[in-house]
Amino acid sequence: MKIYFWGPSSSGKTWLFNAFIRRINQINDELTKRYPEYGFQLLVLNEKHASQRINTLNQIDFPTTKSIDYKHYTFSRACNNDDELFRLANVHTHELQMMDGRGDETTGTLPDGATESDRSNIKAAQQSLKEADCLIICVDRGNRAIEGEAGENYLESLNRLITLPRKENQKVCVCFTKSDLYATDIAGFDATLTRIFGANGNRIGEKLRTLNNSTILNEHFYSVSSVGSYLNDKGNCVVNFDGEKVIDEAQWTPVNVELPFFYNFDIAERDILKHIMLIRSNFWEKLTPGKLLEEAKKDLNKEYLSYDQIMRLI
Repeated sequence: MKIYFWGPSSSGKTWLFNAFIRRINQINDELTKRYPEYGFQLLVLNEKHASQRINTLNQIDFPTTKSIDYKHYTFSRACNNDDELFRLANVHTHELQMMDGRGDETTGTLPDGATESDRSNIKAAQQSLKEADCLIICVDRGNRAIEGEAGENYLESLNRLITLPRKENQKVCVCFTKSDLYATDIAGFDATLTRIFGANGNRIGEKLRTLNNSTILNEHFYSVSSVGSYLNDKGNCVVNFDGEKVIDEAQWTPVNVELPFFYNFDIAERDILKHIMLIRSNFWEKLTPGKLLEEAKKDLNKEYLSYDQIMRLI
């Protein structure tokens, strides 16, 4: 599965993925304490193609992305239940290629004085976008402090994105990456766009809906915070970020960052189950022409636990 992150510089692309790594470890720890039979694991593939579990506690201070970065991971979902059908439905592994680039390269808005290398990186970014199974759009005005200018540039970049070739059936997830600043869970989709981009908010919303082939965006619109919040010494809830890094490492709890990834895992796993059911049905049909055995009739989807169901356990 190839996932492409799109958004201007400082819109939270790198933070989003690294916060996902942090959150996966937290969810796994919470889940396995109560239900040892379940668990998630995210492994990074190094140069020798050996897998290593990620220790995110050493990855708090994320540097600004300087060039296109391709990260390779294996995400696995384990299940210790002895029931064969249950295991068949709920044990999955995903090979992930995360494509993260400099904001101006991913959006195609190079500054004056761009080098030939910069232009080459844009072509590489566009090719990565074309091959991606999932496009994650980070909605934020990034490092542009002026609301109007940020809106015009973001709108221009979206218009350019809409014209680029993309993979058929590519999934599009829209993430408000700094919900701790905009209270997006309260404001809603259109109101939040107006808060971020001012008068350009409605026009940007129209373009995002065009990309997502949706008029509502409920299912693929996520309010996330890569840094989360915590209670300080005075008992006040404050954003866990000082402008450069997490303030309190021990209380670093990202919010909703796993949802766009889980959405794509769900879709991929359900497609796998459909394929398995077809193979099993055809196999039993050959053994007993005209009569499927009861096991072949069992619906794997009934045994399958969605990520939403698993999250309810904790």
